[in-house]
Amino acid sequence: MSERIEHAKNIEHKPEAVDALTEAQHNLDRIHAEAGKEQRDGTDTEQLKTKAEKHALSREKINIGEKEAPPSQMGLQRELKSTAYKQTLRRIQTKLRGSEKVLSRIMHQPAVEKLSNAGANTVARPSGILGGGFVTLLGSSILLYLTKYYGFEYNLTVFFILFSAGFMAGIILEGLIKLVRRKRSIG
Repeated sequence: MSERIEHAKNIEHKPEAVDALTEAQHNLDRIHAEAGKEQRDGTDTEQLKTKAEKHALSREKINIGEKEAPPSQMGLQRELKSTAYKQTLRRIQTKLRGSEKVLSRIMHQPAVEKLSNAGANTVARPSGILGGGFVTLLGSSILLYLTKYYGFEYNLTVFFILFSAGFMAGIILEGLIKLVRRKRSIG
C-alpha cells in the first residue's frame, strides 16, 4: 500500500487526492497496529474486520483525477527505437570523412529512406530474383541449344524477357505459398 502512495506522490495528481491517500495509509497503519495489539490480547478477528471496514475509504471516494489512458506500449517502443536510431546515426556520421558524411546525410533523409525501404520490399524480393534467375538459366539454355541446332541468331532481349517473366512467376508463387499457409493456420 505504501508503494501505491509513493507512486501517487510521484505522479502529478490533485493535492486532495494525495491527501486522501495519505490519510488512508495512516488509517491502515493504525489499524494494523491495533490489530497486532488486539491479537496479542485475544480479540476476535471479526471485530478487527469491522473496524477496518469502518475506517476504510471506498475506491469511488478517492479521486486521483481524470482517468487518462496510459500511452500505448507500441507508441513508446516506436519512439524509443526512433530515438536510438537517430542517436546511433549521428554518432556514426561524426566518425565519417567529409564526403561520406554528406552522402550519409542525403541517404538517411526520411523521404529517401522510405523510397529505399519500399524498393527493398518490392523490387529486390528474393523469390523474384530466384525465380528470374532460374527461368533465365533454363530458358537461355534451351534457346542457346535451339540456336546452335537450327542455326538462327541468339537475341539478347530474350534474356531480359525471360528474367522478367521468371521474376513475376517467383513473386506470384511466393504470394500463393503465403496464401496457402495463411489458410492452413486459420482453418
